[in-house]
Amino acid sequence: MTVVSQNAGGETVRGTVLINGRAGIGRTDEDFFYATLDWWPPEKCDYGTCSWGVASLLNLDLNNKILLNAVKAFKSMKLRLSGTLQDKVIYEIGHQQQSCHPFVKNSSEMFGFTGDCLPMSRWDELNTFFKETE
Repeated sequence: MTVVSQNAGGETVRGTVLINGRAGIGRTDEDFFYATLDWWPPEKCDYGTCSWGVASLLNLDLNNKILLNAVKAFKSMKLRLSGTLQDKVIYEIGHQQQSCHPFVKNSSEMFGFTGDCLPMSRWDELNTFFKETE
């Protein structure tokens, strides 16, 4: 399969991808399952409904006892921090060259939002939550 993409400099890059579906590259346990914590801000709306509210990893109430106990109840569950906007996220660590701003709705941007920054304080809160739910 031929793939055409753009690199960070905006140049068109062509390449060939070969997929060998006969050889496995990894295995999961029979009881493997995961949940994704996504990046969508509350302003994300589809078909007239803004359903994300405070359910993204940016603003989820990590001190909510019901959430904490639900995640604990699924001992083998993996939490995945990802989603559509993942490639637009900057992590506030060390000495950044870019300033840290929240997602802003912008219909001319890919996926309708500008990039976002995950502050180190929120990263610490997420890590505390993960440790509490082990």
